[in-house]
Amino acid sequence: MTSAVCATATDPDMWFSSGGTRTKAVQLCQTCPVRSYCEEYARSLEAGTGVHARHGVWGGTGAKRRVKDRQEVQPRNADRTAVIRRLIERGMPPAEIAAHVGVTVRTVFRAKRTQREEATA
Repeated sequence: MTSAVCATATDPDMWFSSGGTRTKAVQLCQTCPVRSYCEEYARSLEAGTGVHARHGVWGGTGAKRRVKDRQEVQPRNADRTAVIRRLIERGMPPAEIAAHVGVTVRTVFRAKRTQREEATA
């Protein structure tokens, strides 16, 4: 965070405003050495909330853009869940599934729990 452009800005409020100053903030973010980390951090904070929990510009993206991007990713997550479920049915161990799909073991256990709940419903 200390090497972020916003950390040394003379007007830190520009990342939380609208109009021309917001545009300036987005432009400054494009030159930031930690832009991708910042954007990913904002997305991780917002994950699962259904709304934009972080206001303002983070990593060069506004809250509305991050919400739109999250909505576009959901179908891919559904596909990923389907792959996890198939591998569970084949008897592959959770750690191996996680490594194969590129997710955490926790995600595998969540998919497994959801699959059990759907089977009993």
